[in-house]
Amino acid sequence: MHIVSLNTETMKPRHILYLILLLLIPAAPLSAIPARNILHTFTQPDGTTFHARLQGDEHLHLVMDEQGHSLIRGNDGWWYYAFYQDGCTENGTVKY
Repeated sequence: MHIVSLNTETMKPRHILYLILLLLIPAAPLSAIPARNILHTFTQPDGTTFHARLQGDEHLHLVMDEQGHSLIRGNDGWWYYAFYQDGCTENGTVKY
């Protein structure tokens, strides 16, 4: 078994930076934390409330109602049923 030792005194700063980046890059995708799978209360602009779950992590997140329908908040503040077109999430015209 070989044990590799690095002599950082003779390494150029550029090589040390490359070594650090090489060690950190594989860990980057592992840092995504999943959303807590609990019901949250959301409020519509008129004051009505509904319960929905957050799905995903910091890279992709969805709001899903108790029946499993995807919801998206429109620019007007209302929650709408979401639909997918060309790989993108868009809000529909049907309010939740």
